[in-house]
Amino acid sequence: MKTASGAKLNIARVLLLALFLAMALTFWDSVVLLPLKLLVVMMHETGHALATLLVGGTVQKVTIAVNQSGECLSYLPPGWGAKVLVYSAGYLGSALAGGGLILATFRFRASRWVLGGLCLWLLAMATFYAGDLFTLLFCVGTALALGIGARLLPVSVVDLVNLFLAAFSALYVLFDLREGLWNPVAREHSDAALLARLTFIPAIVSLPVIRSKVVLHILDGIRAVFDGGPTAAPASVWNHARLYFATDPVALDRIGWEAIDAKRQAMGLPAVAEEYARYVEASGLKAARAIPGNRGTLVLRRVDGDRAEFETVLLFDSLDDIRAFAGDDIDVAVFYPEDDRYLIEREPTVRHFEVDARISG
Repeated sequence: MKTASGAKLNIARVLLLALFLAMALTFWDSVVLLPLKLLVVMMHETGHALATLLVGGTVQKVTIAVNQSGECLSYLPPGWGAKVLVYSAGYLGSALAGGGLILATFRFRASRWVLGGLCLWLLAMATFYAGDLFTLLFCVGTALALGIGARLLPVSVVDLVNLFLAAFSALYVLFDLREGLWNPVAREHSDAALLARLTFIPAIVSLPVIRSKVVLHILDGIRAVFDGGPTAAPASVWNHARLYFATDPVALDRIGWEAIDAKRQAMGLPAVAEEYARYVEASGLKAARAIPGNRGTLVLRRVDGDRAEFETVLLFDSLDDIRAFAGDDIDVAVFYPEDDRYLIEREPTVRHFEVDARISG
């Protein structure tokens, strides 16, 4: 059988690729596949990093976590186009990596070079951009495993490894997109949400001529999470057994928020906004007050419809004191591992002011 270009189609490899996809789908939730998932997350974040450098920006750090989340913190030059390219590059990076693995392995017969290239890529990320210890250890450990494989495995086995990595990478992109489109919590953090805001899709959908055609919003509340979301231990999930219907999505979110708070109260837990306020106190504010040059902390809260907004003000004597708290790059916001449990939006940078007047009572 031949392709449209006249090249001979290798049926055995196509069937093997299909087999690998089936295996990945069957064992998708197995902990055995976690390292591969984290590898693809690193590909995703590397796509953001490369695009940042391409548009003339600077990459501050890249991190991944066991829960398969990842972040690429960077400074971008002003302009709409740079943001669109960088926000798109995560999905594109993972997809192109899968295609590149297949092409390099079977068209150019560079099997060992492919694994060796992956090894060098991970070492480069560990050296220049790893933002925490877990990311550093994962990159170095995985690079070591791939390097040993490139050196010792037979070429036929290396081909199979590359094909499986390619199939898994492409499949993960689809799952990543699905999570970003259908999971309402993940959607708020996703690249798709950032692109939607940049491309004015929410504004277009809100136009009366379009919004008037939206008849009903439906919220699935059959099983709900009251603590530790968006993913949580079974003990934090309850059978709410409700379906909510509304013509106003903000009102619908508000009702869902109230239902969760009611369940939390019944379980002896504070309301979501109250819990976050306590969390901020125990994490960021405590760390700030430990700096000798700290002169006070202030947290502002504003409830707006279906969400609560928090603004944190920290007072320090000098820029050196700020660096002691935030690190060398004082323009990058400080976040903590548990922030993902609460935040649906976050500002990646901070602003600095000098105290112009002091009022004493």
